[in-house]
Amino acid sequence: MSPAFLSNAAGPQMHKNALALIRLWREKARLARGHPFTAIEDVKAAAMDIIWGATFGSQMNVSDAQTTLLSGLDHIEQPIDTGSEIVFPRAPEPESFKAIMTICDSVAIPIKSLLPRFEHKWSMKLIPRYRKAVALKDRLIKEGLQSAWKKFSVAADDDDAVKCALDLVVQREAQVAKKEGRAPEWDTADIRDELLGFLVAGHDTSSTSLLWGFKRMSDHQDVQDKLRATLRAAYPRAVEAGELPTAKEISTTRIPYLDAVIEEIHRISGAVAINMRVATVDTEVLGHRIPKGTDVFMVTQGPGFIMPSIPVDENVRSATSRESKDKNGMWDEATIDKFDPERWLEKDSEGSVVFNSRAGPTMPFGAGPRGCFGKSPRS
Repeated sequence: MSPAFLSNAAGPQMHKNALALIRLWREKARLARGHPFTAIEDVKAAAMDIIWGATFGSQMNVSDAQTTLLSGLDHIEQPIDTGSEIVFPRAPEPESFKAIMTICDSVAIPIKSLLPRFEHKWSMKLIPRYRKAVALKDRLIKEGLQSAWKKFSVAADDDDAVKCALDLVVQREAQVAKKEGRAPEWDTADIRDELLGFLVAGHDTSSTSLLWGFKRMSDHQDVQDKLRATLRAAYPRAVEAGELPTAKEISTTRIPYLDAVIEEIHRISGAVAINMRVATVDTEVLGHRIPKGTDVFMVTQGPGFIMPSIPVDENVRSATSRESKDKNGMWDEATIDKFDPERWLEKDSEGSVVFNSRAGPTMPFGAGPRGCFGKSPRS
């Protein structure tokens, strides 16, 4: 995804739905009158609103529907104990939302099974709620692809027409097909799977990261205070006008401390605990033989990331491993398990504080050819 796509298509969707979540919480705070309330389901719904808009360019409006319901209430029954959680009524959820959430939940099937591939496959085919969810998902993606193809079959280079991830995929296929002199393959199993992966993985990692972020900010009020002050200083127009920053202001303003906070949330919290790859050839890693076909699990919340590293004999490293070993810094092992955004910051030659993405090892998400959405299976 290019910076232009993130700024012009995905960014506005994120901004719009983040504001919807804020409006919802204002209504909840009004009705709660000091009582606590859970944020988990709200964040999950907002994350789906965001990723749905970024994928299809349309709106689910789950958060807005909930806000509309609560805005019509003058009061809600309060628990006697002021420390008890208040429970709000919930608005009906769109069928599309329930379908994608059902598919997201199906990930638990293979994790708990002795025959993961077999049980997941047949559960999706035979259990009514999963079968219904898959059918609706297939229809929505097919309709979206057809709509996008109508635009880009006649104007493949019209970047202004790209409003979502689905548009981007179809536009790129139209452009590549034209360049290669072949018929476009804009509705294939690979493309449909890519879009579903974008929806499911994007929702889960986004909601998990946000929830961990709220947790870390609650636990570390000093970081929250500094971040709040830093953001106010970075957006003087919005502060003076009593407004929130626009999507464009957010995407075009460099704020090193914000980058540091986000990266530290990812590093210490771990939205994705492991990355996995299958060895395509017989190989060797640090002196250990890895046969072709082996599942290789790379733990991103273990030694070197949030706990002291395991010593490695330099003689067992390959030449390429030795060459790349010092591309990133190393974390101070005395504080490696602490939440500290400052570890990502340093001063440049002019004395300005800058964010250093290579300050130390971290891998919150996948890397390589399959690490990012939109990579062609041909490449």
